[in-house]
Amino acid sequence: MTSYTLNFAPIALTGNTEILVGRQSYSSERLRELRREFSKTHVFQRLGAEDAIIDIPIVAETAPVGNVQEHIDLNRMQGLWSSLLSAALIRAFDGQREITSSWPVSVLGNVSRGLIQHPRLPPWLQKRSALEFDTRSIYLAAGKRLLGVVCETKIKLSRVTGSFSRTMSRALKVC
Repeated sequence: MTSYTLNFAPIALTGNTEILVGRQSYSSERLRELRREFSKTHVFQRLGAEDAIIDIPIVAETAPVGNVQEHIDLNRMQGLWSSLLSAALIRAFDGQREITSSWPVSVLGNVSRGLIQHPRLPPWLQKRSALEFDTRSIYLAAGKRLLGVVCETKIKLSRVTGSFSRTMSRALKVC
């Protein structure tokens, strides 16, 4: 019989889940601008049903940037959790690992822990672990949604630099 493992960690909020957010009218150009200018301090998300942009400060002592400010309960707005989790993961890995994607959050393992180690291999060849974090929903009985984070592990080879023929001739000399 085949055995499967589900790589899923449920996410839950506890304590005071009410936060101050900003809100403004939606335009795709404005959303891009805000994300570019305030990516280190805020999470921005479009609320399609209301055709609005909501901003959540993620750095202490930072105020919302929207022209309307209001308090929301995050327990009632589970749709914001994925963006907040991604922002938290990026802050956690910033300066610690090479971040290759912000959605889904993807990071590379440490170069010094590469899995290929041979004195005759060229220095440009690296084999590193890559972790990809994303959120998924599982629907339980009575339609209750359980949000969780998943982490996929992959092996990634470094980018090849130089011409293909030069790279292949070097690789063949190693063998």
